[in-house]
Amino acid sequence: MPSDSFWSPSRSRWTLAGGLSLWALFAFLMIARSPSGAFTHDFQGHVAHTRILYNEHRLALPREGWESYQPPLYYGVNAFFSPNRPSHFFKVRLMSMLYGVLTLFLMSRLLTRCRVPPQAQVAVLLFIATTPAFLFMFTTYNNDSLATVLSVGLLVTAYEWMRQGKRGQLVLLGTLTTAGLYTKLDVAYPVAALAMILTGLGLAGRMPWHRIVPLLGMFGLSILL
Repeated sequence: MPSDSFWSPSRSRWTLAGGLSLWALFAFLMIARSPSGAFTHDFQGHVAHTRILYNEHRLALPREGWESYQPPLYYGVNAFFSPNRPSHFFKVRLMSMLYGVLTLFLMSRLLTRCRVPPQAQVAVLLFIATTPAFLFMFTTYNNDSLATVLSVGLLVTAYEWMRQGKRGQLVLLGTLTTAGLYTKLDVAYPVAALAMILTGLGLAGRMPWHRIVPLLGMFGLSILL
């Protein structure tokens, strides 16, 4: 195994950039060579939701379609790519690919902040990036892709807030949490888990309450919105 001196900050950044580029290339080829609705069972429901927003300029009703009960943010983003055109599906899947790249980058940032050795970072990210479920999620037409990157983003931001306590981080945390909940209600699960973990650490005296309380308040405000 290479020594620690081998993993200089510059070499680690280049390794990350190269790994993300290779994954993006593989994902792009998969998107380009597979049918629009490949690897997902609810493709038509997601497309129908986007077309309701785009063609009728209104929110979908909960029982109007297979996926019309979902929150509207993901479909609002997709609507920018003209869902009545054949190129729409390719563009939306490319956006999913970008969400995947950003997810891996944010994971790497969090691992670095937690002082995980570069060798371990490479192993963890390689395992995640090559998992079929990860690849399918970030190459298909589904709102899980945006919900996942927003969930990882709010986790990273919460960690930064606990370390630094900057007001802008708290605002960003609220923005990401609200956006996540407006993408998919399942984002409430990581929010609730993080809130319980931090509350437990606070009760154990391992985290300061002056950092935990504003974070919990921002989570509550995001849920109310």
